[in-house]
Amino acid sequence: MKTSTNQGLTTTDRTVTTYTTVPLPPCKVCSGTSTGFHFGVITCEACKAFFRRALLQKQNYKCAKDDNCAITDTRLGNCSACRLKKCFALGMSKGGVRRGRYSIALRTKAIIEARSLEGREIIVSMSSSSYSYESHKAVQQKTKKEPMDISDSDSNSLLESEDSKSPTGYMPEEEVELKNLIDTLVSCQDIMYPHIRKYFENKESVQKYHEQIHERYKIKQEMFGTENNISTEEFQQIFAETGLDPDDRLTMFDQKGRSMEHYIQQVINFAKVIPGFKSINSRDVAKLLKASHYEFWMFGYFQAIDSKLQVCGGEDLVDSHISDMSKFFSEDFIKEGMKFADSLKQLQLSIEETALIRAILLTFTDRCTLDEPEKIGNLQLKYISCLIYHLQTHSDQPGKRLAAIFDRLYVARSLSHRNIEVNQEFLHSWGFLIHEYPLWKEMLAYSGNE
Repeated sequence: MKTSTNQGLTTTDRTVTTYTTVPLPPCKVCSGTSTGFHFGVITCEACKAFFRRALLQKQNYKCAKDDNCAITDTRLGNCSACRLKKCFALGMSKGGVRRGRYSIALRTKAIIEARSLEGREIIVSMSSSSYSYESHKAVQQKTKKEPMDISDSDSNSLLESEDSKSPTGYMPEEEVELKNLIDTLVSCQDIMYPHIRKYFENKESVQKYHEQIHERYKIKQEMFGTENNISTEEFQQIFAETGLDPDDRLTMFDQKGRSMEHYIQQVINFAKVIPGFKSINSRDVAKLLKASHYEFWMFGYFQAIDSKLQVCGGEDLVDSHISDMSKFFSEDFIKEGMKFADSLKQLQLSIEETALIRAILLTFTDRCTLDEPEKIGNLQLKYISCLIYHLQTHSDQPGKRLAAIFDRLYVARSLSHRNIEVNQEFLHSWGFLIHEYPLWKEMLAYSGNE
């Protein structure tokens, strides 16, 4: 029997359904290849058929062991009693056949879970100690060669709902709720990050500003040459012996520290005002902010990065050339971040999409151990529903746009893992100076093991 591969998920010819055009996580019952939502749960064809027979025949199965048998993806050998028990525990029911308006959220959640499993080196929880930069690079190469391949007609199946009365697939009252939530999230971003909108609306001005930063760098190089480009070890030796700052590195450090203290406080304030976060306990909020801060910053400030001029700067940022940034952080990683910023520019995100994406980034539950992951996951589904609705009403090809955005989210996660390593290296070299910046220090110290 032939097999076909859909983004790393293998399916047999006889199990191909309309669902196999989008990625799905494994069967919830037996961990086999799933084919869609059946009786309200993502399952394979075999488990779907088993549950249907159990409902029709009303069999009174009994376990021969301890009512705790493992259910696996095998043709024979599974305990029917334990298999049926697991089906019910997962929520399978006759009423689950009708998906209704909630299929949008359910299907989107399935995509996220499937992509998390498919690219687990990227999406792996930050608590994993097995992560390495080599695995990150390997997956990143795979991402370049095998981008998300979801056709618009297939992707739009994510954006449809069976019992809706609106072209968008939502009930009228749902549309009002989604519109209000989108407007609120954008307003919260505008209040907490007023300069971000300026980056979007005044791109020519931002470009001229970046040219000025680059020009200042060139003048500095002409005046002082490159002889002051000393290594971290050389700088620390000179500083320890003389107390001097030979290349203004401490001045730059102080500017960066004060800027980061302000930025982190902004993130905290944003989390306090966006809808839904007040219901999350403070421990979980702190973990979510630490785990997502790199991606959250990147999706907000990618317009302030210029990879061609190799500069970063704006009204609420420290103006820097890559030669300055690399005095503290890995130059390879900085270039990688700049390249990612270019990809976001090419995507031409709107201010609304940016606000929604940043809210989604704050609510990934697989980053760290949380007290109330289900509550946070439900909150994320609301934000994702807002993004889907926005794409339906503002994009000619909402399915392709959704796929492109999700693709950037997964690549951003790989960069976030690398950022943890870079931060640890930074603390090792410069931790003796960071005590004056407690918020920045706490953010840098995050290791993904919390």
